[in-house]
Amino acid sequence: MGNSVLALDEDAASVAEAVRIRNALDPLLVEDALRHASADDVQAMRREQDRMRIAATELDGTAFIRANWALHARIAESSPHAMLRSFYLSLLEIIESHTLSATTPADEPLPEYIESRYDLHARLVDAIADRDRAKAAELIREHNATTVAGPAGDGTELSSLTP
Repeated sequence: MGNSVLALDEDAASVAEAVRIRNALDPLLVEDALRHASADDVQAMRREQDRMRIAATELDGTAFIRANWALHARIAESSPHAMLRSFYLSLLEIIESHTLSATTPADEPLPEYIESRYDLHARLVDAIADRDRAKAAELIREHNATTVAGPAGDGTELSSLTP
């Protein structure tokens, strides 16, 4: 979640690096999804999007971020490029395996924050479904605009990650 705080295990530096690389690969995978996603792929993306909506409704930040990662994985799975897809999914696995929980900063109200992140991802899935390259490019830039990949505090939290 943009501007979120992830409580991580002892390997925060690896997560920061994985997030940085993942964000750099997002535009490639979105472009692949625009070109290659089938109706079944889009339907699967929408199922993951529904999991995000449910977590948002329940104000469960950790479930929301995990559903978000599942959506990103599903977008990646529509890529015909095995090496790119495999590398990206490995990065998501690193991030998820080291994440203990997710919360929002104290100065951001959780409901509005989660709703804005959900809305961005819903619009991204819509752009993929509509094959709208310009909109998808704009949304992935917005998605990654708030990303700061680096350890915060004592190194056990990572601030400002955008899933």
